[in-house]
Amino acid sequence: MERKAKELGIGNTLHFIDPQDSTDPSQGSGGYLTPKDAAAIEQLGLGDRNLVDIHCDAGGAIGIAESLFAKFPNATMGAVNAETNAGTHSMRRALAEAADINGFFNCQHCGRIKLRAASFCAGREGHLWRPDYLLDQGITTFLPNMSWLQPPGHVHAMIAQTWQPNGLEVTPRGAYMGSRDYDDAEIGASAQASADGHTVVVRITNAGFTEANVTLRVEGFSGRTRPKTWLLEAYDGQHEFPDREAVNPHTNPDAISPKVNSSRLGFQTELSADRVHVPAFSYVVLEYRASEG
Repeated sequence: MERKAKELGIGNTLHFIDPQDSTDPSQGSGGYLTPKDAAAIEQLGLGDRNLVDIHCDAGGAIGIAESLFAKFPNATMGAVNAETNAGTHSMRRALAEAADINGFFNCQHCGRIKLRAASFCAGREGHLWRPDYLLDQGITTFLPNMSWLQPPGHVHAMIAQTWQPNGLEVTPRGAYMGSRDYDDAEIGASAQASADGHTVVVRITNAGFTEANVTLRVEGFSGRTRPKTWLLEAYDGQHEFPDREAVNPHTNPDAISPKVNSSRLGFQTELSADRVHVPAFSYVVLEYRASEG
């Protein structure tokens, strides 16, 4: 195929994904790939356009790819996270997706990891809906007469709606949070800016069961302009703690959906910093835009 691409004048542009899963637990990170296979692949001269497919939970592909590259230090192959097997479509999955995507945004050495994709993006309501069942993976749901987003689907929609191309340094970054390992997770964040620098987006995950007060110092914006905010949480106003297993049923498809400029964020601005009250077990996006004039 690469030979034909060169004949057509588009050589060195195609990427080739190995369809075999690289995460066979019996072989550790790197999966089926043997030193002999890795050497043969290297001789093809494709570099990081030859991509090993990584399937994992709703997070962790960066670490798996790093282990793979370390296992074959002389290889130049790349990787893709073409499927995330999460086993849930609940708010728990939403926080796992958000935290992991923050990890990708913050990864300064991930040039060899070409993409991340959520798996099984559409599912029929009720189909395979069993606790922690691996095949329960739909982030959108459908019935014959309607379709709607589940909480993790809203995470991807929030990111798409506020996408900016340039990553910024941010503290705290927050550790990877697996969809079944969240109780001791801390606040995590990522930030991106527009090409002209006139827009900055901050994405915050609070994977804990207590509220958090986060201080933001966004140079050129904090204390000068109030950001537009989106809040995704499973708070219903009736229970003390959010329901981490909450989903969106067809009877209330927007039960867990982004709330714009919600008062529950408790945003306060000072001379050089902004303070955001981040609810428990929530995902928050703040979009700063430079004042005109």
